[in-house]
Amino acid sequence: MENIDDTHSTQRGLHGLAALYFKELIRLKEDEDREAFNKLVQTILPDVEGYIASRLSTSVRNGYIPKGKYKVEEFVNALYLQAFEQISEIGDERDLPFWLFQKADELLEETIVEEEYNTRFLDDIEKFSKTEWIQMQEDYSVDSEGERTLLEEFDDPSYPKYDYQLADVFIEDPRRPMDRKTQ
Repeated sequence: MENIDDTHSTQRGLHGLAALYFKELIRLKEDEDREAFNKLVQTILPDVEGYIASRLSTSVRNGYIPKGKYKVEEFVNALYLQAFEQISEIGDERDLPFWLFQKADELLEETIVEEEYNTRFLDDIEKFSKTEWIQMQEDYSVDSEGERTLLEEFDDPSYPKYDYQLADVFIEDPRRPMDRKTQ
């Protein structure tokens, strides 16, 4: 890696850098040299990092991802890990730039789907919990001894069911004629 000329690498662009460094990346992966691998990938990733920043900003602006919850660096770090683990799956150095952008898209899409699921899940739980709280509310009354008692306890079939009418409660004076309008 010492023979890499940084002045030429900045002028080559993503495709030129990928072609230049691809075999070196494969060798570093085989040697399990993560540090050197990451340094080399950093020279390739500025275009991809800008792409991730743009997509993340758009996702936040469109409401797919909450503002401030995710950082570009998190996606870049995840992309480093995937690149290190899966670099040997890339068949040709020309496929490396496409692969990097594709993996960046997959990481962002997974995050968007996860956020959408979490939002729906939390909304559903909130709706569910509201109906559950309403159903769990107990109605109380006061029994003959002045103690609070659940209304459902008054529905006990062992209690005799008396259907009283107003006439059963008031005693009428048989000497007074009944006025139909006041009844």
